[in-house]
Amino acid sequence: MANIIRLDEIQSNAGNRAVVLNTNTQKVEFTGGFIPGSLVIPTWSGVSNRPTSGISPGYIGYNSTDVQLEVYYGIDPDDGSFVWGTTVGRITGGSGVKSEMESLNGSLSGFTYNQVSQIKSEFESLGYTLISTPTYGGMAESMSGTTDITSLGQFNYQEFNSGTSLELSEGMDDSAMDGYPYFLLAGFGPNGFAGTAVMAYRDYGSGTALKDLFYPYQNRNVHCYVLNEDGTDVTDTSGNTSVGYSNNQQPNTNGYYNTSRFAADDGIWGFSIGTQGLQGNYNGPYLINSPNNSYGCENRNSGDTAGDEFFWGPNTQQNTSQYGFYFCVKNT
Repeated sequence: MANIIRLDEIQSNAGNRAVVLNTNTQKVEFTGGFIPGSLVIPTWSGVSNRPTSGISPGYIGYNSTDVQLEVYYGIDPDDGSFVWGTTVGRITGGSGVKSEMESLNGSLSGFTYNQVSQIKSEFESLGYTLISTPTYGGMAESMSGTTDITSLGQFNYQEFNSGTSLELSEGMDDSAMDGYPYFLLAGFGPNGFAGTAVMAYRDYGSGTALKDLFYPYQNRNVHCYVLNEDGTDVTDTSGNTSVGYSNNQQPNTNGYYNTSRFAADDGIWGFSIGTQGLQGNYNGPYLINSPNNSYGCENRNSGDTAGDEFFWGPNTQQNTSQYGFYFCVKNT
């Protein structure tokens, strides 16, 4: 027959057997081990989209919806259904925002809220740029501008001015959070490091700059994820959370009031899960309205020294000036 090569094994030039075509089992055997340059396994979205043909026991694939590896065991003799085994626990590691959060949670755990240079270095080692450090006495009217953040209560106006496109989120456990420009933030309270969080701006896509998240003033929808210091986490992809900073910030076209003052009046850095239209001016809504679901700090229709609450969900602490938040972005 034309165009057919018949053989039962492949050897190296030295005569070492590398591949055997076993005619009894109808399988290819790599006698010296198989070391591919890369290995891509099949992928499907959800249980209902698992393959049902061309598979045999041991067939493995990745369920991208449930974020797990799955192995085909065979047919259930009782009801004829397909039996699959799945991985237990969460798949972690590799690249992506979630992996970077895990790394940061390890490296930031020993710092206190005002160790700015050390904390900044940890973010920069992963390619992030620190854009603000809101704190007691410096989150809105008293937050000053700089081109290189060195202390709490500052924002980097050079980064706002740049117009550089932000990286889009990827590698989150819940794929609904992937594909959006985002803030990565860390919270430090009077008891130390509390955790990291992501605010993914789901109305935006590629080409979004930092200034676009503040100018013009409007209500912006976000998905949120929190990775606490102790490893517990919170995911919000409900579609019921949105932020606005302050409806009297009076931002210029670059997203801030002026280089010496981030806001003309009031402001909120962070989010409150399940709250829509979060903003710091008169009538809110504010973080304090739902403290167990809130993460960040606020000047709510007052002055920056009135913001004496550290909001971190159930670990929220009031009547404290000893806290700092670190907001970062990654540029493309």
